[in-house]
Amino acid sequence: MSGENTALADREARKTAYIDRLLPFVPLHRVIARAVECLIISDVELKQPSLDLGCGDGTFAYALGGGFAAGIDADPKIVRWATKHRSHGSLVVADARALPFRSGAFASVVCNSTLEHIP
Repeated sequence: MSGENTALADREARKTAYIDRLLPFVPLHRVIARAVECLIISDVELKQPSLDLGCGDGTFAYALGGGFAAGIDADPKIVRWATKHRSHGSLVVADARALPFRSGAFASVVCNSTLEHIP
């Protein structure tokens, strides 16, 4: 198999893995959207420790296989949902405009489907 075909097969395998992780408990339209988002972000090396800013219910981090040092979201109810996925080292309820972390605490920050919710 050529290098290009191997890369394509790898992307397809990753996409299938993302879909398989989410399909049992997430509506199909969200599974498809999250799988595409995961394919995009999986091509980027996330240096550790990493922050999932606007982690929501944790499905994005879960689909990626976890590995985030922390997740933050302003909605306490949704953060409780995120704890079920165990995809973050810690979860914090806080406003993204006033982060409760010291400057430089994270080497990478992912902000997926979040900015449109910040006034």
